[in-house]
Amino acid sequence: MLALASMKGGVGKTSTSVNLAALAAGTGLRTLLWDLDPQAGATWRVGVDPEPVNAARTVVRGRRDVARLARHTRVPGLAVLPADDTLRSIDIAMSEKRHPARVLSKTIDRLADAYDLVIVDTPPGLTVVMENLIELADLLLVPVEPTPLALRTLGQLQHFVGERSTNVPVAAFFSLLDERKVAQRHLHAEYRATDPVFLTTSIPHSTAIERMGAERLPTVVTSPSALASRRYRALWGEVAERLDLV
Repeated sequence: MLALASMKGGVGKTSTSVNLAALAAGTGLRTLLWDLDPQAGATWRVGVDPEPVNAARTVVRGRRDVARLARHTRVPGLAVLPADDTLRSIDIAMSEKRHPARVLSKTIDRLADAYDLVIVDTPPGLTVVMENLIELADLLLVPVEPTPLALRTLGQLQHFVGERSTNVPVAAFFSLLDERKVAQRHLHAEYRATDPVFLTTSIPHSTAIERMGAERLPTVVTSPSALASRRYRALWGEVAERLDLV
């Protein structure tokens, strides 16, 4: 399980989860994109209309038929477990459970019978769902804008993970990089060279990525030769290596 996480929204988390899921499916892996963000951005970007499926109940109850709730997407080989607005109350429902991590674990075990890789698009922030997911994920992938505030939130997330004594590895990458801005270039070069948590690949600020909301398909599908798509393929290569999928 690969979990995309961020302390703040608007950093390219959902766009990355969708594009990496499409690339994984393209290699022949049975891939599920699990949308846990109540905004349902990942669901929308793979061509599936959000509908009232009570996604929160699916998580909290650990349904045995959870894999049957997955929907085919417009991306060949890729399924999505869609989000809906019931996920707004997921933290309350999870906090009422005596062993919330155990419930999530059951759900993931059932998904593992049907899929080789589950990519989770989580809601931003340090939520109850995130607290329990980090105990189960094989890799936590964090998009970071090349700004001092975003780097500070990365440190907060690392501290949050460390406090829970979990062994989940954390990998970060720079997202929304605008190389025309000198300050961003300097931060990008400094941290990528000195901080081992950062992967080599960075994702640029790109109109091709912004079009995903209108085209409802991953950038790697609609604009395979774009710089952003080439970077996503490089990022997938690094992630697949970390997950021992190559």
